[in-house]
Amino acid sequence: MANLESFKARIGGGVRPNQFSVEITGAPVTFTGLDFLCHAASLPGSTIGQAPVFHRGRVIPLAGERTFNPWNITIYADQALAIRSQFEVWSNLMNDYANASGETDPNSYKAQAIVTQLDRNDLVVKTYNIVGIFPVDISEIQLAWQQNDTVEEFTVTFAVERVDPLG
Repeated sequence: MANLESFKARIGGGVRPNQFSVEITGAPVTFTGLDFLCHAASLPGSTIGQAPVFHRGRVIPLAGERTFNPWNITIYADQALAIRSQFEVWSNLMNDYANASGETDPNSYKAQAIVTQLDRNDLVVKTYNIVGIFPVDISEIQLAWQQNDTVEEFTVTFAVERVDPLG
């Protein structure tokens, strides 16, 4: 029978959503400061489809293929918009703003991200290696004169080839 003490022993201090790090490697651009300015990220999700088999009026669901959800990060805009500019350069390599040309070899524009969930002492709880990513959406930044006491931010959405949970 579950009681309060067994619950507390099991949850411990709990994992906090504000204890994480994000690193993007292998991208055709370099992100200086991304580890500090990325203020929100998600742990990647996935879905296993169903392959229904019909037999004598019954549906027997079988496991289908795994697909990975798009991955999002939210970034504080630095003073020079340098990180945003790097995402725009990366995007432009895949599909040029001016003439719609771009890289045809996926190995030249895909990268990987490492998302690490940390505990309150910055020790690693779990790491996810997100493989084959590239930006598919760089969100707008709203500009308005009444936007006082705030720092600009933007979200980047990535296509995901696969996710390897580590540790």
